Amino acid sequence: MARSGALIALLTVSADAALLHFWSGNLSLLYGIRIALGMGAIGLLLFTGTSRESVGLHFRPHRTEFRWIAICSITIVCLYGIYLALVSIFPTNLGIDFSDKEEAWNYLWTALLLAPLAEEILYRGVVVPALKESFPSWAVIVASGILFYLLHLSYGKDWRLLHYIPAGMILTWAFLVTKQLWVPILLHFLGNVLMGVDDLVRLLNK
Repeated sequence: MARSGALIALLTVSADAALLHFWSGNLSLLYGIRIALGMGAIGLLLFTGTSRESVGLHFRPHRTEFRWIAICSITIVCLYGIYLALVSIFPTNLGIDFSDKEEAWNYLWTALLLAPLAEEILYRGVVVPALKESFPSWAVIVASGILFYLLHLSYGKDWRLLHYIPAGMILTWAFLVTKQLWVPILLHFLGNVLMGVDDLVRLLNK
């Protein structure tokens, strides 16, 4: 089961990397394909014997989950401060051209909703359970942070924005603690909202 899970995760990440590298079409369609890829991989994991709880699909909302959400949310807000500091030290063009309102809304739709869904399904719902079958939790958390950073480098982000490493570690930690996939999705959404709030204000003021 460990080998099959690792193989499924490896093939899924490879397919996702190929999509990100070669895709030149509509972003919403790209993320839709990534979400479908992740859900298909989760289906294969379940078929090969991985439990629903391991992939975060054993839904059981409980006060404990909300406590962890609060803790992680505060930490993500602190990371946002680090992000702002890094951007001020290493200026980089992280925004988009807001002269095209449709393009701007598509950007926000992708960054705030589709990206958290796709990335958490793929990298928390598929990769983390596969790693957890062979490695201790601390190693999975560290590896996931590095992988999250490398993923954003593939988006063209500046290599000096190292806050993605602790962000990925926090998302994985929250997933492992709560065993709920919706928790890192929600936290990821919150993080992207914070990073996109300036863009959103600019768009609404157009």
